[in-house]
Amino acid sequence: HLQDVYAVRFDPNGRYLATGSADKLAMIWQRQAGDAGSSAGGSGAFGSDNIENWQRVMTLSGHESDVVDLSWSPDGSMLATCGLDSTCIIWRIPNKRSGHQFLQPLHRLTHATVVKGVAWDPVGSYVACSSEDGCVSLWRHVKDSDEEETFTCESRSFEACKDCRLQTYFRRLSWAPDGLFLACTNAVKD
Repeated sequence: HLQDVYAVRFDPNGRYLATGSADKLAMIWQRQAGDAGSSAGGSGAFGSDNIENWQRVMTLSGHESDVVDLSWSPDGSMLATCGLDSTCIIWRIPNKRSGHQFLQPLHRLTHATVVKGVAWDPVGSYVACSSEDGCVSLWRHVKDSDEEETFTCESRSFEACKDCRLQTYFRRLSWAPDGLFLACTNAVKD
């Protein structure tokens, strides 16, 4: 990346890394075979002499401002990115990854204010977004029989972040492993 990196996430299979940055890009990285990462141990902290070589294999260009959070779908076939341009973008990750590719957005989920957090539920049915105005929105992912996919806003709630401070930088979300609960961050003045 050419600017600060705000988020990094392994895909569910641990094969790829996704990064989001102030350069308006998200990138997908793949570890290269045969590097020092295959050896065990290391004498330094966290095995510091165990160096891995990651290569960028995809670039996701579609945000108009910083990409501040990202979340993989449970099966690793999609990535949701959100940013300071008030959008959450859903990307379809191709099955075959050959060379460096620029991907086009699959869906763009638009919000009233800056989106600072995004999380897929454990089943892959919902994407939750948290925006600067304290709104938490749930978007339902539906794939019909013709392989067409839609994302519709199922609910918006301001209750979770009542009395929140607008300048809170991070609004990261986290689903419970069973998908029954969604944890949201909040910050209040004083």
